[in-house]
Amino acid sequence: MIAVKNFFSSHETAIRIIFLILIFFLFAYRPVNDPDFGWHLAAGNIEIASGAIPKLDLFSWTMPEYQWVNHEYLADAFYFALYRLGHGTLILLLLYVAVGFLIFVVLLPRLCGNPDWEDRMLIALSALFVSRPFFGVRTQVLGWLGFLLVWFLWERYLATREKKWLWFLLPLFLLWANVHASFPIGFVLLGLLMFFDVADSFPGASQASYASLRLWFAREKEKICFFALIGVASLAATFINPFGYHLHLDLIRTIQSPLMKSFIAEWVPAAINAKNAAVFYAYLFSFFLIIFHKIGIDKKENFSFRDTVLFLLFLGAALSSQRLIPFFVLVSLPMLYKKISSNKLMVPALAFVLAGAMIFPNIALNRNKTEIKNPDDVIYETPRGTIDLPQWGNQKYFSADVPAEAFGYTKTHLLPDRVFNDYNWGGAMIWELPNVKTFIDGRMPYWEMNGKNIFRDYIIIESARPGWHEKIQEYGINWFLVRPNSAIAAALLLEPQEWEKRFEDAGSIIFVKNGM
Repeated sequence: MIAVKNFFSSHETAIRIIFLILIFFLFAYRPVNDPDFGWHLAAGNIEIASGAIPKLDLFSWTMPEYQWVNHEYLADAFYFALYRLGHGTLILLLLYVAVGFLIFVVLLPRLCGNPDWEDRMLIALSALFVSRPFFGVRTQVLGWLGFLLVWFLWERYLATREKKWLWFLLPLFLLWANVHASFPIGFVLLGLLMFFDVADSFPGASQASYASLRLWFAREKEKICFFALIGVASLAATFINPFGYHLHLDLIRTIQSPLMKSFIAEWVPAAINAKNAAVFYAYLFSFFLIIFHKIGIDKKENFSFRDTVLFLLFLGAALSSQRLIPFFVLVSLPMLYKKISSNKLMVPALAFVLAGAMIFPNIALNRNKTEIKNPDDVIYETPRGTIDLPQWGNQKYFSADVPAEAFGYTKTHLLPDRVFNDYNWGGAMIWELPNVKTFIDGRMPYWEMNGKNIFRDYIIIESARPGWHEKIQEYGINWFLVRPNSAIAAALLLEPQEWEKRFEDAGSIIFVKNGM
């Protein structure tokens, strides 16, 4: 007994670190919860089977001529290769745990001043907990990694003033643009960091004169030219992709879409009562509480102008769109850590972790209770080829909302050709029902062609708004796969002479047009 006590007392710090690492892995491990995961797999299948990237929409029947810019094509091919190699999602899950470790444990603490391992893990756990609603097998997480790599390369440049560190930005942005379209936020960060580095030596208002400005420019000219070269070259690298400038135009269309900002959960503003924003506001409240307390003790403890601008800019971005919350966390947490002592950070950080474990007892050990039926049906047929996947039994590759029983019914019954499906089920349908083309899926909320906005029309029909009858006739919809509690399901139940209910369970309902 004494020996055990001596062991724990002599290895107390190591045991605490190991315990924190285990907690991190519990929080970072998440079964696939992205409703778009199915179309990512299907797109990767096509790319590997055919050796080509689809340029038109192959998955929906509503917009088959749309010029599809799949800005995640490289990640999709990688996903499918790992999915096929690993007989399911296990390798992908472990990969994203490793990516999370790299983001939160390796890179983020380095921006906090490279603290010891105990503080490092508490920083990582705090950041992961606030970002966790958006974390998982999702390509946007790679955008977080790219963001931190930009900042890491900049810090290495500041520490050494060796230009080689900034030249690494070119391959970084080249890869980033071919993996995920979040690369513009990397340019925002880089531009701000460059601006403030140059502005630090700018003459003050009291010293500004023509001669002093000329002297300042002569002194900073080489640096300014180098920064401009790096910026332009990095931007040019993003045009090296299969879609060219269309990638950037597609990104602009995405950002400008008003429907996405109103109806897609991750794109809407971070309202204080929003499900995914609750922990964010708890973090924000704690941040201000700690900072104001610290300033109250030491009046000199305030942020630099650069940090203040970065904080406010990314806070505004997070408030305007929930999916930008993780970027605010990555920016603000190093500021918080640098302003307070280690032991003062440990208490709120650990409190976040323990509160999460108590409030959400299944947050780290979430299990999928919905299985896809007919799991041995694993051949995805495409117009350009097929890949036969190994059979792996009852593999659960979706933990998101999936109408498993309805999918099983669809596979075993002859149904018409023009389905209206729930938006969140489109990705799973593309993978699980390869012979059924969707009405809409997660790729399409901003798609518009020849005056037709597919997401706007989807909202009209799904919510049974005025004009929904006309929209059904316009598209020629002849069957529905929707939720029983949806407005359109209630409306169709009132028209049994036109729509026959063929299937219903607790989570889904199928209507087929009479006579078909």
